[in-house]
Amino acid sequence: MDVSERIKKNLISRIKETQDIDLLKDIESIFDSKSDEVVDLTEDQLRAIETGRNQIKNGQFKAHQQVISEMKKRLESK
Repeated sequence: MDVSERIKKNLISRIKETQDIDLLKDIESIFDSKSDEVVDLTEDQLRAIETGRNQIKNGQFKAHQQVISEMKKRLESK
């Protein structure tokens, strides 16, 4: 049995056994979000994306690791 089949069987078993409705909804949401469905964005969302792209072009961003490092320092100083 390959890794993919093992994972599928494991997930199926665990899904069948759970009574946690929130977990089941989360799993359903994950599958729904993986569809090829096109999502229409609002004008506000499109503007926010454009703003973000412009900020990146202008160098107005920080690397993920830099933000994490700054937050750790901030939390340690409290």
